[in-house]
Amino acid sequence: MHLIMYTSEYQGTLREMPEDLNNILNTARTRNPENGITGILFYDQGKFIQIIEGEKQNLHDLIEQIPATPILRY
Repeated sequence: MHLIMYTSEYQGTLREMPEDLNNILNTARTRNPENGITGILFYDQGKFIQIIEGEKQNLHDLIEQIPATPILRY
């Protein structure tokens, strides 16, 4: 089991935020269990902190799909 923690900033507008956050949540609820990934997402004032855990390759594949997320070495 491996763990990744990263931070990011919201790039949308305040008007778009509720829909964007809902889309993130729905995607994670669908895809993460299929790939054996669990985690938690914190959001406050335009900033995200995410912690995800799972098998190394599954985490790597997920991180590559997240827009503007640098490739992390772990």
